[in-house]
Amino acid sequence: MPKIPFSQIPLNQPLQADYFDDRGVLCFGAGQIVRYRHLRIARARAAGGLFVVERPPAVGGETSRRAADPTALPAPAGAAGVGGEPRPDAAAPTAVRFGLADAWDLSNRSSSTTCHAPGLLAGALEDCRREYDAAVTGHARLAAQLLVGRGAALERARDRLAGFQRWIDIDPALSSLVIQLPAGRGETLYRHRVNVAMLTMTVARHLGYPPGEVLEAGMGAMFHDVGMLEVPDSIRTDPGPLSAASRRRVQLHPLRAIEAVKRFEKVSKIALLVVCQMHERMDGSGYPQGRSRDRIHPLARVAAVADVFVAAASWRPYRPARGPYGGIRTMLEDVRAGLLDGAAARAFLDCVGVFPVGSFVRLCDGTVAQVLRSGRAEHTRPTVMPIDERGQPAGDPIDLTHRRDRHVAGVVPSPWPAV
Repeated sequence: MPKIPFSQIPLNQPLQADYFDDRGVLCFGAGQIVRYRHLRIARARAAGGLFVVERPPAVGGETSRRAADPTALPAPAGAAGVGGEPRPDAAAPTAVRFGLADAWDLSNRSSSTTCHAPGLLAGALEDCRREYDAAVTGHARLAAQLLVGRGAALERARDRLAGFQRWIDIDPALSSLVIQLPAGRGETLYRHRVNVAMLTMTVARHLGYPPGEVLEAGMGAMFHDVGMLEVPDSIRTDPGPLSAASRRRVQLHPLRAIEAVKRFEKVSKIALLVVCQMHERMDGSGYPQGRSRDRIHPLARVAAVADVFVAAASWRPYRPARGPYGGIRTMLEDVRAGLLDGAAARAFLDCVGVFPVGSFVRLCDGTVAQVLRSGRAEHTRPTVMPIDERGQPAGDPIDLTHRRDRHVAGVVPSPWPAV
């Protein structure tokens, strides 16, 4: 397993191998695009360079099926046992990849869940969470200014999102780790919009959009529901079916949001289109204009997928929270029903996975584990950490793309109560 100096690590292009430090901590994963600023962080954590482990090509399995049928989506109900031909293991010993006791940092989430975050990701996690909390607070202030007719400084919102973009470039998994999907009444409109913005930017970056357009898509997603603040609480929190008049009032909120966002100085066309169109649906059943398919901007389709996931995973007055896996199931059901864009949903799965980071699964041998990383090559084979009844690590992390003798048999609720 060769060690190469930092000067030889390819920049600004997808990596073809995994890169580890001296302790076996994964710093950069295959497929990740490394920027110069990422190397600065890695240099502070490793001396002289990184060990490189080439990734073998996948044989059979989900990757081959998707290449043959690019429209295919993995079905959550059939997640157990999805496989194919075994994939050759990496050239590095298991202990180097996942076996070292100090290779995975144990970080307490700001919510009640503990999440075990890998290597370089753990180093950025706390800083990203602080930016997330500041973004929720700052967004609330900006939204209030917009609603009373005061123009707000666009750069303040852009600076917040630019901070997220820096973390997303380090590791897209940060979005899934940082966002909070409350299972109770702690959900707020402000937190919902920041969650949608982060996920929209993550998927847009994965799809290869330039940084400027990614930022503007995040701007639109962050302010897409600002018009809902003018909808009375009696409608927004009604646990029962809405009347025709109440439904119409809700469906007009994107137009009110457009009026508010236009008070920004130099607001971009992309941000306005995302605000206006992310509630549209591919079959024309959405609102406010009933647009369909190609008449919906591609980034608005991405934002729509993120919005459906966040809404379905979180608590609502008319139903309990469905959790991250429930959010994925709802999103896939909407794709099959012709409501959401399949390409945007597949990109979302590439970033978040069928089993999102932080969710809990039961393996075929009965082991309960927490998802550490989504399976990008095979959506139903994430990397997981076995946990005991107290929610503490009970062994080494398991990369199910390499362990073909194990698979996810089902999803389990969080061992911790919601707050």
